[in-house]
Amino acid sequence: MTTLQESIELNVPAEAVWAQLHKMDSYPQFIEGVQSVKKRGSDQAAVQIKANGHSQKCDTEIVDGRRNEQMSFRIKNAPHMGGTIELRPMDDRHTMIQVRLEYDPQELSDTFGLNGTAHNTAVKQTVKHNMEKFKMLVERGRS
Repeated sequence: MTTLQESIELNVPAEAVWAQLHKMDSYPQFIEGVQSVKKRGSDQAAVQIKANGHSQKCDTEIVDGRRNEQMSFRIKNAPHMGGTIELRPMDDRHTMIQVRLEYDPQELSDTFGLNGTAHNTAVKQTVKHNMEKFKMLVERGRS
């Protein structure tokens, strides 16, 4: 398994970040490749992903959730992937969000047709880009 960790500061309180994270229907707006999300109950969703010309339906589950602090998730089918999103309030108007993603590079390559070791760089760049898009979305919603 490979672990990737990225963080970004947002100019909104943790409660606003938490609320946006739980609006699963907005995920296609900030997660590259996510085409649709269909929520199933309070802690599961079917996510349709398209990457590198390959489509995949992923069954996801939120496996932990400390309100306004931490949410862990996992994809239950290929590509097996999981992670944790931690919110760290810096003050009453700023929050540091840290994303930790664990994945099998070979399984990710096999599922989405990625070549060689370039997928690690692609995943890192995609996560950073997604975090920037999330930042813009949540900050725009608070103005």
